Amino acid sequence: MIDLTIERLEEELDPDSFFRTNRSTVIHINAIRKFESHFGGKLVLRLIQPFDRAITISRLKATEFKKWIGR
Repeated sequence: MIDLTIERLEEELDPDSFFRTNRSTVIHINAIRKFESHFGGKLVLRLIQPFDRAITISRLKATEFKKWIGR
């Protein structure tokens, strides 16, 4: 359990390793299994086990994510 706002947590994390995907989720680069294009310019991330779920990235953040992942 962390007693920080997501904004404060984001400030504390290494931006080369962590990315804020949406209002409620920050992911580590090693948790990403793959990502794929989705309708409307969005992206869908598929995470590795044990997280094994999909996270949608908005069209507005998709470009930022692609730059981040391409480092």
